[in-house]
Amino acid sequence: MQEILSPEQMRGVEKRMMERGVPGLVLMEHAARGVADEALRRLPRNGRALILCGGGSNGGDGLSALRQLCMRGADAVGALFVSPEKLAGDALAQYRMATGSGLPLIDCSAGFIEDTLTKVGASLLIDALLGTGLSREVTGSFARAVAWMNGAGLPVISVDIPSGVDAETGRVLGTAVRADATVTFQNRKLGHLLFPGRERSGSVSVVPIGIGESVPGAAVVFEEEDIRSLLPPRPADSHKGKNGRALLAAGSAQYAGAALLAASAALRGGCGLLHAAVPQGIRNVFAQCPGAICHPAGSGGEWDEDAARDVLPLIEQAGALGIGPGAGKGEGLPSLLRAFLAAKKPLVIDADGLNALSAHRELFPLLHGGVVLTPHPAEMARLTGRPMEEILARPLRAAQEAARSWGCAVILKGATSVIAEGGQTCLNATGNTGLAKAGSGDVLTGILLALLAQGLPPFPAACAAAYLLGASAEKAYALLATRMLTPTDVTDALSFWSSSPSGPEHAG
Repeated sequence: MQEILSPEQMRGVEKRMMERGVPGLVLMEHAARGVADEALRRLPRNGRALILCGGGSNGGDGLSALRQLCMRGADAVGALFVSPEKLAGDALAQYRMATGSGLPLIDCSAGFIEDTLTKVGASLLIDALLGTGLSREVTGSFARAVAWMNGAGLPVISVDIPSGVDAETGRVLGTAVRADATVTFQNRKLGHLLFPGRERSGSVSVVPIGIGESVPGAAVVFEEEDIRSLLPPRPADSHKGKNGRALLAAGSAQYAGAALLAASAALRGGCGLLHAAVPQGIRNVFAQCPGAICHPAGSGGEWDEDAARDVLPLIEQAGALGIGPGAGKGEGLPSLLRAFLAAKKPLVIDADGLNALSAHRELFPLLHGGVVLTPHPAEMARLTGRPMEEILARPLRAAQEAARSWGCAVILKGATSVIAEGGQTCLNATGNTGLAKAGSGDVLTGILLALLAQGLPPFPAACAAAYLLGASAEKAYALLATRMLTPTDVTDALSFWSSSPSGPEHAG
């Protein structure tokens, strides 16, 4: 598990390192050594590196990297975009060491000098202009330098974060560097994972600069070993009754496939007994999913009041509940959702279940700690009453505030999904663009329902489900390529996890 920090949290880490006796200049030297190492890996034979340096710590890192590259025999040139008189602290010390060593340093403090930098003949650019402290739009010579780097047709390494990317939100502040690689220090930052910063960062490597520490309240990223630890081997005497009993209410005449996808994923996720309640009119679809126990409800193809009442007796025996995939807008769905919430059992609410919740605000007080909501940004906008643009601009804050307000877990789905519960936050970056198709959310619901039924608490279950969906998509991608990927391919790829003795097929 990796901690992902905000700029403020990272500044706190560095401050505590210095309070323990590690000078800031030493931290900067460690950071710059990592940048130099990456540059030497990417610099062609007889190639030249051009390092564009701003003020502050980011510019200081760049000046230190310039010196370290030259000391190691590389051909490197620096360009300084601030007046030396404005440098202070460790950045000033690095400037003095660079000039004292006679290193080549172009003065761009009076403005961007495109012709001069072009004539350097660089084969690699290093972006050390702005760093993680940026909080306003990039303008002036810095904006022109960013545009020049993006249009130069050369590989770019960014120091800490691409200049112009907000390190807390991932937003582009006016303009931003498109890096091929980013070398960051001690921990990845939120802006490396949240879009569009994730796309601008390229491959991200993390360089230790001191003795690390855990940061209370930091967001985390789950890794494969974390997922496997949540899914221990099942005992030899395991049987279906011990492996989770789940009830899924889903599907409608128009969206029968959604129920089938969710049910299939729940079975792949290791659910021992899956009861799938669907409108009578689509029961024949479940001939394709013989592992599920199908309960036809009502007499038509929608969730009317009769269909909702038919499901009520099934709630008591279920260990976990799921509602919403493809359920449509039937008049009985809100009353069924109310009954599911009132049962106070682990519950995942998705798709039309979320739509019913947002349309019936009186149900919000029934949300409880066992609930996981799985909205995409448009659904989150309806649930919160906030503009979708606001959700997209600050997904971390949107998920955290919603989870605290509603007292439950929330998965805000996206290319980087945000999972929040109370004071805990997880970012999930597994997956690929093949998941940007109808049905992927239904698969997520099924996996999550299975994990809840097997006894995982809501937050780790939500983190694991998001990870497994994305990782399974990546497995399917390796076989089929993104444009061919469909949600059923992802469900099939879940068997990759159950082929291992510690996969979900063996989860207790």
